[in-house]
Amino acid sequence: MLEVGYTQTLASPLRDAVTWLDKSNKRIRFVLIAKVRRNPLRLKIEAWRISSTGHRRTRQTRSEEPMCHEDIEISEPDIVSSPKGVTQLTIPYDHIFDEVPEPPR
Repeated sequence: MLEVGYTQTLASPLRDAVTWLDKSNKRIRFVLIAKVRRNPLRLKIEAWRISSTGHRRTRQTRSEEPMCHEDIEISEPDIVSSPKGVTQLTIPYDHIFDEVPEPPR
């Protein structure tokens, strides 16, 4: 799922990402949010997926929930930053495709 916002605030695409991941019964495994800002010109990209919370599931706690794994901002040519410290976007193969292809024989 790709959610792009230009006129929206970032809160709206974030809310949509959490909804897609939470309500899809694990059919949606990866949401990419792209937010374009005009003045000053910059691009913010967030990669969200369902991740373990580290807690055992109970009535009050969840064992999995949507989380932002990559948070990248491109603000000028050759200037890429991230509060998470990683400026590369990684999309796991199994989050896009259902089957792993067999190697050629």
